[in-house]
Amino acid sequence: MQTNTFIKWNLYFFIYCFIGWVWECCYVYLRTHHWENRGFLYGPFLPVYGMGALIILWVTIPAKGNPWLIFLLGMLGATVIEYICGYVNANVLHVRYWDYSNVPFNINGHVCLLCSLVWGVFSILLVKYLHGWVEHALATIPKHYANLLYLLLAAIFTIDTIASFHVVLKK
Repeated sequence: MQTNTFIKWNLYFFIYCFIGWVWECCYVYLRTHHWENRGFLYGPFLPVYGMGALIILWVTIPAKGNPWLIFLLGMLGATVIEYICGYVNANVLHVRYWDYSNVPFNINGHVCLLCSLVWGVFSILLVKYLHGWVEHALATIPKHYANLLYLLLAAIFTIDTIASFHVVLKK
């Protein structure tokens, strides 16, 4: 894909939003044995995962060869994103999609040590394994198709976000 950086990073965002949504839905299904659409949006996107992945990729650039540094930087970056999203959800939108209040070493129920450690492990998996595959897969898409894909996903995501905000703000 010989497209511009803005479109490429937005496609990464959408891909990781979708992967995060699949992960969350499967995780909840394994715990509860029923299917649940996780997150704020109606469609198959969890923006906290998309932003988390981008932050992890950005903050770990200087640490590519050091798994411990990838773990630490990724854990910190993802935890900050999770805290900000949890805070905004609870204090601005008045919804809570996760609550770690009963988990040891939590901060306001928005983040906890255990999940932060999991984000560190996910950071290593993302940087060392998954992102290379995603980057390669996107590189095989011709530029005009990548641009069309971006426009389509951006339109769907925008409409979904507006509709979701509309519903939450009416509550």
